[in-house]
Amino acid sequence: LIHLGRSTLAAVRQRAETANPLYEWAQDHYEPHFQQVSAAQSRYAELISEFNDQVPMLTADALIHACRKGHT
Repeated sequence: LIHLGRSTLAAVRQRAETANPLYEWAQDHYEPHFQQVSAAQSRYAELISEFNDQVPMLTADALIHACRKGHT
């Protein structure tokens, strides 16, 4: 499990939710902090890369195939 952190703030910023009480804070505090775990950001990048390699087009069939790979 890799905790990115600040996903809510990123969503508030991306959707320009100006009525949200956290909107102003979100403008400068939306980047993931990975719970300050030193290797988490690089491990997350590796996981995303592996996922994109195994599921190049996000469809149910592609995801099921990737999940079943090696578990026959």
